[in-house]
Amino acid sequence: MAFKLITELEQTQLITYTRTVVGWYNFTTGGKRYNINPELFRNITDISNKTVAGVAEVSKSELHALIDGAVAI
Repeated sequence: MAFKLITELEQTQLITYTRTVVGWYNFTTGGKRYNINPELFRNITDISNKTVAGVAEVSKSELHALIDGAVAI
């Protein structure tokens, strides 16, 4: 598993996520919940395809990419 280097100057955000029964991911940030395609979610967060739930640390630009590729639920 490759780890991404996030510079100290770049602000990060924690998101929580769960995989749905159909394999997509729901993630929550700022009190809002989103549903996203699993490939896009794994590409941005760099999580394992076996992961079903957890917390991920993402940069602001990654968070915007997640929200842009997701549907608010």
